[in-house]
Amino acid sequence: MRYPDFVPRTGLVFFLIGFSTAFAQQCPTISGQTLSGHPVTLPTATAGHPAILFVGFSHASQKAVEGWSRQVAAQLKTTHPEVERFDIAVIQDAPRLVRGMITHSMKGSVPVAEHDHFLTVTQGEEELKKAADYSAGDDAYVMLIDGAGKITWHTHGDVSDAALKQLAEQVNAVTHK
Repeated sequence: MRYPDFVPRTGLVFFLIGFSTAFAQQCPTISGQTLSGHPVTLPTATAGHPAILFVGFSHASQKAVEGWSRQVAAQLKTTHPEVERFDIAVIQDAPRLVRGMITHSMKGSVPVAEHDHFLTVTQGEEELKKAADYSAGDDAYVMLIDGAGKITWHTHGDVSDAALKQLAEQVNAVTHK
């Protein structure tokens, strides 16, 4: 491919990355509580740092969310420790009386070391579904947000090598590595 003489190739790459993130959608405000009991509001809690959100909208999505979260968490520890991550269980549709039981069950199945990275959300489901391009209730939804809270990449479904590669490329772009 021939580039115009006035556009160096590296400049074109940075222009396209900047162009794509300039029109990125702002992450909706997501307020919830971690399994360790701390209130968290995203994207405010991760301001200045990129974050990856693994969202499940149903009990059946739990396995897909865990698949993503485990693989990405292992990679982030060594390559991008500055990137925050949260598993988000949206339990808004569960009856209020049942929410406590759901949270208690999750506390028992999630390792204590991960409790600060696991968020239960009981409001804002529609906004979150819109931001995630929701289409299938049993899928995992993965969103990468930059330090300004903009969604720069998202996908849904089971974890795959191709999707992990795309996510890694996008994480490198938002961390400038």
